[in-house]
Amino acid sequence: MHPEKVTLFIQNYGENSLITTFANNIANFVVYGLGGFLFILGMARAGFAMKSHDADGIRQGVMTIAGGSLVLMSKAIWDTLTTWAGF
Repeated sequence: MHPEKVTLFIQNYGENSLITTFANNIANFVVYGLGGFLFILGMARAGFAMKSHDADGIRQGVMTIAGGSLVLMSKAIWDTLTTWAGF
């Protein structure tokens, strides 16, 4: 969607707080729910791989931990970038 159309829509109809709240709640669920799940899954995966001395499993577990950490930090990263950009 073009930014001009979004601006025109908001000027004509206003911002709907229910839609904004719903979108924020979904984003928070994805960030904290999915990110936390991936982080814990990666820890368990790496732990079981360490127990069986599986180097590839350890590597995959660490990558899952890193992905979960990145998802958990994504909201803070986005807020920082938008603050720096002046949005």
